[in-house]
Amino acid sequence: MNGQFHQPVMLDAVLSAASGARRVVDGTVGDGGHAEALLAAGAELLAIDRDPDAIRTARGRLGEQRVRYLEAPFGSAAALAAIAAFRPDLILLDLGVSSRQLDESGRGFTFRPGAPLDMRMGAGGPTAADVLNTAPPASWSGGGSGRHSPSATIW
Repeated sequence: MNGQFHQPVMLDAVLSAASGARRVVDGTVGDGGHAEALLAAGAELLAIDRDPDAIRTARGRLGEQRVRYLEAPFGSAAALAAIAAFRPDLILLDLGVSSRQLDESGRGFTFRPGAPLDMRMGAGGPTAADVLNTAPPASWSGGGSGRHSPSATIW
């Protein structure tokens, strides 16, 4: 696999679980590491991701043969309808962010100084900065729960 892509950590376990699956939904396709291996094993794939950058990256890596792409959250009505129509043998969800998303400062997931506080997988919805700038500070630390949160001391 190419070094420019995020490498899936549990690839062997996924391939073992997917053994014999002919139609696979990768509901969090990301850079396409699992998808690439599943395609190499002969599967047909429905590749879903809410991150438009991930869909572009996966499309560039995987091509169009035996793959259908959908930019949407895996739990959205559009994704659920596409999954039902596809009739998969296996659904894979590799939840979380990739090292690429953490490394890219413009994404807002990084811990690097000067990066925007965004934390969205796509362009829709409020950024983390928007939420923090409009929500009352007590809500940041779980205020009202009766418990003191250590995060309250940083504000």
